[in-house]
Amino acid sequence: MQSFQINGHTPTILTLTLQDPTPAWLPRVSTGFNNLAAYISFARTLEDAWTLIETENPDAVIAPADCQNTFKLYNGLCNQMDAFERPLLIAVGAVLPESAAEHQKDIFLLPPDIEHFEFQVINLIRLHSTNKQLQHANHLLAQENHHLKTMAEFQRQHFDEMNLLKNAIVRNVSHELKTPLLQVKSAVALLAEDGENTSTLIEYAMGATARLEAAVRNITLLNELLNDSQDAYTLGPVLVNEAIQYALRNLRRSWEHKDSIERIEVHLEAGLPPVLADRQALGIVMQLLIDNALKFSQQNVEVLGQRQDDWVLIAVKDYGIGIAPDKIERIFDSFYQIDNSTTRRYGGLGVGLAIVRFILERHKTRIEVKSQEGKGSSFSFRLPIAQIGRFR
Repeated sequence: MQSFQINGHTPTILTLTLQDPTPAWLPRVSTGFNNLAAYISFARTLEDAWTLIETENPDAVIAPADCQNTFKLYNGLCNQMDAFERPLLIAVGAVLPESAAEHQKDIFLLPPDIEHFEFQVINLIRLHSTNKQLQHANHLLAQENHHLKTMAEFQRQHFDEMNLLKNAIVRNVSHELKTPLLQVKSAVALLAEDGENTSTLIEYAMGATARLEAAVRNITLLNELLNDSQDAYTLGPVLVNEAIQYALRNLRRSWEHKDSIERIEVHLEAGLPPVLADRQALGIVMQLLIDNALKFSQQNVEVLGQRQDDWVLIAVKDYGIGIAPDKIERIFDSFYQIDNSTTRRYGGLGVGLAIVRFILERHKTRIEVKSQEGKGSSFSFRLPIAQIGRFR
C-alpha cells in the first residue's frame, strides 16, 4: 500500500454523495484512496457534511458536480471560513451547471473517467495546501502591516500633540509664571521699604508663591504622564477614602487652599469596597478634581462615593460658575482655558483636568462631566471593585 503525506500528516478526504442514486464513480474513488492510505469519510446530507467538516477538518471535499447541495455547501464554507482555512472542493462530473458558473474559479472540476483520478486529487491537494500557506502568510503580513500603520499614526499624533504642547507652554506658561513672579518681586520690594504692613505683604507673597508652586507641580506631572508607559502603574486594591485623604493632606499644605479645606464635604457609602487602581495616581486625580472645584466655587464642595454593581462611582461636585455646554469637551485639553478673563481671575495653567484624563485613561476608564452655567459642575468616573483574592 502506498502512502503520501502533506505538511507532515496524512490527508483527510471527505466524499459527499448528497444525492440518490449513489454516483457511479464513488466506488472507484473509495478504492483508489484506500490504496493510498488516505482517510476517507462519507456523508449523504448537508448536516452530516457540516458535522464531518467541523470535526475532521478535511484537506479536500469531493462531491458530484451536478448536485445543488454541493454548491450550498460551498457557499456555507465561504461565509463561515477564511480562504486559507477552507478545504479544497473538487466537483466530479463532465461540466458544472450554469447556476454554479460564478464558482468555477474556486472549484476544481474533474471528469469521473480521468486516468489516475486519485493521483490527480493528490496533486490538487498539494497545490491547494501550498496556496493556503501563502494566503495565510499574506494574511499575517496584512495584519502586521495594519499594526505598523496604526503605530505610525499613533506616533504621528503623539508628535503633533507634543508640538502643540510646546507651543502652549510658550504661550501659557510664560504668562502664568510671569504674573506671580511680579507679585513676589513687588511684595519683597515693599517689605524692604516699609515694614508696617509686613503681614499683608507676606500673605500676598505667599499666595503668589503657592501659585508658582502649583504651576510647576502640574507641568511636572503632565510631563511624567506623557513620557510614562502603561507599565508605570501598579494596580491593586485601594480604599477610596485613602485616596481622598491623600488629596486633602496635599491641599492642606498648599497656601492657596489653607482657608478652603473646611468647605470640603466627604460622603462615602458605608462599607464601600476597595477599587482596582494605582494608589498614588488615584490620589492625584482626587487632589486635582477637588482643587478644581475649590477654585471655581465659593460654596461647599462634595466628594461622593457609591457602589454600582461591580464598580464604584466617584464624583466631585461643586456649586460654582459651571461650564458652557460647548466648552465641556475642550476642558480636558492640555493648557486649555475657557477664556482670557478666566485665566486672569482664577489663575492656573489649564493642565489639571488634562492630567486627570491621562491618568483615568491609563486605568481604562473615562471622566464624565455634568454642568450648568451659574449652578456648578459634577466630575465623575467609575473604577472596578478590586477582587482581593487575586492579590494574595
